[in-house]
Amino acid sequence: MNNGSTETLSSLMSAPLLYAFLAASLHVSLSPVVASLLPKNASQTQRLVFTEKILSTVHAAIVGGGAAWVIGSGTFAGDIVNPYTPLIKHLFAIYTGYSLYDCAIMALGAREPPPIWLHHIFGIAGAIGSMYYKKVLFVPTAFMISEISVIPVNWVWFLQTLFKVGIKFRPQTLRIALIARALTFLALRTPIGPAAAYYAVQQHNTNISGLWTNVMAGLPSVVRYGTATNLVVFSLLNLFWTIKSIKRVSR
Repeated sequence: MNNGSTETLSSLMSAPLLYAFLAASLHVSLSPVVASLLPKNASQTQRLVFTEKILSTVHAAIVGGGAAWVIGSGTFAGDIVNPYTPLIKHLFAIYTGYSLYDCAIMALGAREPPPIWLHHIFGIAGAIGSMYYKKVLFVPTAFMISEISVIPVNWVWFLQTLFKVGIKFRPQTLRIALIARALTFLALRTPIGPAAAYYAVQQHNTNISGLWTNVMAGLPSVVRYGTATNLVVFSLLNLFWTIKSIKRVSR
């Protein structure tokens, strides 16, 4: 069993840190362009986050689309425990690197609420653990698909920010974006946890108890309990955000 002992943490983190550096470099390169395009009354924080949201949208498309490809291509068909392909490795490295960059932006003044910090901390810990142990990557890969929903989230943020700095647009535009965000959350974020559990049960022809006592038996405790914890935490966070997005549309 591969328990990650053949790879040191420093070597494992080389790719994520490279992607974090790439994201930071792109941010620095894009910042002057964003500053020149936004009105002069835009605050420093708005300019900072505007650039981050552009990179966030690109990241969401790459990671979410890549994860959907991995799941859809049948990589985990019949076995949710062992598959660890080069594409999976790069997706997790990109996700970890971007999340580290995003935490730095948040610390610099993005003022994100606690649930976002919780999401990032658990996401980074889960991704690093997954790359180290290389087991049961099906669950975090499935949750990566929900990153696609970040695209309409950023669309809403762009519109709200542009309105705040004096750029006018039709009111229906924001409402369409809010509806798109809510629908994407309903389609991706809310069902992804239960759907992942159901898929895992079907692939091993067992039940939840059987997954725990048989399929995942013999795996390191950190993998077993980490997988269960992330499944619960991300499912609850996704449900929380879905409810908020629906309430925002109904105002």
